[in-house]
Amino acid sequence: MVCYDGIEAFIVANDFNDQKRQTSDIAHEVAHVLLRLPPENPFHASGIREFHPEHELEA
Repeated sequence: MVCYDGIEAFIVANDFNDQKRQTSDIAHEVAHVLLRLPPENPFHASGIREFHPEHELEA
């Protein structure tokens, strides 16, 4: 996932995934930053994963 601290972005990757998956995940998250997609809360208040489907497809 990509996280923001002000205007700075950083990526949190799952290092339990194999190297190819990690590379793909990081590239996807970099796309979020390069496309300037707005940051979103990754979890709903109930704890369920929340995401914007159009942004995910674009990235």
